[in-house]
Amino acid sequence: RCVRAVWWLNKRPFCSPASASGSEMKHLVSNKYNKVEVMRCGNAEELTQAFEGKPGQLPHFCVAGVSNAGKSSMINHLLVKKNIARASSVAGKTKTVDLFTVNDTFVIADFPGMPSMDSQVDGMWKGKWRPLIKAYMTQVKDLRSFIYIHDIRWPIAPDEVKFNKWMRRQFSIPSYLLLLSKDDKVNHNRRLMGLNNARNKLGFERNDRHLHYCSNNSLAACRGSRRHVLRYVESVLAMSAQGDPTESRLESGAVAARSTDRYASELAARIEALEDPI
Repeated sequence: RCVRAVWWLNKRPFCSPASASGSEMKHLVSNKYNKVEVMRCGNAEELTQAFEGKPGQLPHFCVAGVSNAGKSSMINHLLVKKNIARASSVAGKTKTVDLFTVNDTFVIADFPGMPSMDSQVDGMWKGKWRPLIKAYMTQVKDLRSFIYIHDIRWPIAPDEVKFNKWMRRQFSIPSYLLLLSKDDKVNHNRRLMGLNNARNKLGFERNDRHLHYCSNNSLAACRGSRRHVLRYVESVLAMSAQGDPTESRLESGAVAARSTDRYASELAARIEALEDPI
């Protein structure tokens, strides 16, 4: 079964909308009180169990990127918690699809990191993580946004290009966001170079948004980058879902409700039929 936990950030009680002050009610994610439920799913069956509960009823934001690009650090910074997502300097710390249900309003899905240019996690990606991401994308019902995180200091690897093309080709996703991490570690010229390189090579279109991000809270620019991402989340949630929110985002259509055994076998067939991203 999925590993499940509930966190009250900063060890303070969750402030419900009914009891929140006017300023707190304006935002979906607070700087003080956030209730976050975590489900760590290591295979397709555990994802199915998760989607039968609350994560299956809420809009999703999926977060992808190569290992050590800063996915987990961004989630921790966004939710004002140091270790709710598994951040580490060692590649491959996130080994499951982690579902973070935030304030009973939306879900952030943290994908395992893709192989980086040094190929540290190639074996785990091909053997377990790639099928896990395919299982998530096959089952998620209301995916509002694909957030791709890239370390602005790094060149774009060929596998990153393939993965982003795969997401666009196989799925109908209303919004794409390119998040350029480690922004506090580069100067202006390198920032512009990294931005242009990432947008062009990853195939981000004119209407697709990008944001610069850093998670050093001592810097005003990093605190501002958090606000920009939260505004993006709020704007995406404010838009109505494209199509029927009870349907899968797979263009081929959703799997109708069936008996457990039949659903499991048909789900396995759908995952197998879906081409590999990389």
